[in-house]
Amino acid sequence: METSIFEALGLTKEEWLIYQILLEIGPSTARKITDKSPLKRGMVYKALDGLVVRELVEKHDEKGSVALFSPVHPGKLRELLAIREESIFEARTQLEAQLGAFSSKFNLFSGKPNVRFFEGKKGMEEVLDDSLYAKEEIMTFADLEAIMKYIPDVNENYVKKREKLGIKKRGILFDTPENRSMSDKYHVSVTDLRLMPWDGKSTGTIVQIYDNKVSFLTLKPESMVGIIIEDPHVYTMQKEIFEFVWKTLEPKKITQ
Repeated sequence: METSIFEALGLTKEEWLIYQILLEIGPSTARKITDKSPLKRGMVYKALDGLVVRELVEKHDEKGSVALFSPVHPGKLRELLAIREESIFEARTQLEAQLGAFSSKFNLFSGKPNVRFFEGKKGMEEVLDDSLYAKEEIMTFADLEAIMKYIPDVNENYVKKREKLGIKKRGILFDTPENRSMSDKYHVSVTDLRLMPWDGKSTGTIVQIYDNKVSFLTLKPESMVGIIIEDPHVYTMQKEIFEFVWKTLEPKKITQ
């Protein structure tokens, strides 16, 4: 269903109608406005009050005279929309912060895992940013070589936000010359890395484990897909695998 202009502005259809009438007839009394509209007098007053609150209409109420209502310049509509957009952005940010908790509660009674799919570089950003709401340390299997090759800008922004939030991460990297070289000074204040023996090539993948979730990312452009699975059983299995591998590896001596 297409959203009407007045809905996008946060106005009722009655307020939108009255504002347009005022643009046609200019400053007028409530009685004259009522005569020009199909609305009843009480609804006209309600719409006028709403428009005054939103500063789209000015009320001139001098003592001893009938109140006049004047429309504000239509440019105010652009300002009103900008305020709405900012409010929606803030609401979206708050929702994203709470969405994980809401999903966990839903999954608890439904018994079903929550699975979300993402595509493209923007999708990779969304998958990574989901972990910025983690209430615990993040565990990850990662291929730094692929990260720096395919999504260096996305990763840099992500790590900066993670550092600002103080979110710790333990990471297991495949022990390739490229990964070993890049891991030497990789954001050591919030990242603890260990290298796992590996004879193969770059895998181009990331796995992140946190807050009853496991995310999987494939980074090569021809198959850039991300998945977030929220399920305590999948999470527990992946966490145990990570912890087992982590304990078998020697701590990496990182030069700062």
